Amino acid sequence: MEHQKHAFAILEAVPDLIFIMDRNGKYLDFRGGKGVVFIPPQQMIGTYIQDSQIPKIIVQQIIEHIQKAIDFDQLNLLEYAIEFPEGLRYYESRATKYDENIALRIVRETTQEVLNQKKMQKLNEEIILQNQRLIQYNHIVSHHLRGPVATILGDNLVNAIKSQAKKLDNTIQDLNEILSHSHLIEENKSELDMAQELLLIMGIFQEQIKKTNATISFDFSKCGMFYTVRSFLQSVLEHLFSNALKFKDPKRKLHIHLETFIEEKNKVKMQCFSIKDTGLGINLKRYKDDIFNLYKKFHADIAGKGISLYLIKTLLEMLEGEISVESTENEGAIFLVKIPV
Repeated sequence: MEHQKHAFAILEAVPDLIFIMDRNGKYLDFRGGKGVVFIPPQQMIGTYIQDSQIPKIIVQQIIEHIQKAIDFDQLNLLEYAIEFPEGLRYYESRATKYDENIALRIVRETTQEVLNQKKMQKLNEEIILQNQRLIQYNHIVSHHLRGPVATILGDNLVNAIKSQAKKLDNTIQDLNEILSHSHLIEENKSELDMAQELLLIMGIFQEQIKKTNATISFDFSKCGMFYTVRSFLQSVLEHLFSNALKFKDPKRKLHIHLETFIEEKNKVKMQCFSIKDTGLGINLKRYKDDIFNLYKKFHADIAGKGISLYLIKTLLEMLEGEISVESTENEGAIFLVKIPV
């Protein structure tokens, strides 16, 4: 009797939820445990998991999990997540055969571990991304140094130094522009009215819009407000509108259409907008892999440095967002931007 009391005391002290269940999902007993559940475990005894508020798809997974443990007489592991009012919570369940048609389930909440793992994964991805950028910047700097040195050695010294110093200065300014945005991620997110943001952009490009005789349309009916870092959103919109106006097709009227909507990706709510233009377009068959790379130009006869699309992509990556493009040469382009809420 004393031994049994000691055993129960040990079980009560265990931080995991311990259930004894039959193969049909009936709760037969419960011991110990810490973790967020729908109802107190003591009230579960004698009830079936099918009658609980646990989502049906998870219930089915748990029953199959129990039955496998019983049928194969071996430990079976199941990991799952349940949506609670305060957010998603994660669990790990280990089931083993306890008796004929009965299983012992040990359930541990792993929410904090999973969240820590996700944070670590995100940090690793950011480090890899930063390393890739540093490698690219190093390549750019070394490339732009080799050219001027060769020119200086083989040309009139004074004129060559002046000319190549100007090119180097331009390169440094470009890299500074890209790097200067990195600290802005600390800026607080806020609710932004897309109609107001568009008006600001149209004000910035008022002269170019008039000069190109461009028309602008929009549809904010599906998502009128964006929750994000304002300076980032403004910069992305500004660069995309600037490109649309710069790469106007002289053979036809330029029209730019901005549309917003909401999309869900892997249970993450994404605020999206597309900018469609009737400009020169891009030959994606030829330039697909270079679209968002630094110093890549797709229309040699139009002035530009080839950094705006790279900068847009960099800004969006800081927000954990993304950008893609659809385009047909001589027809126009559609840039699609997605930013998580």
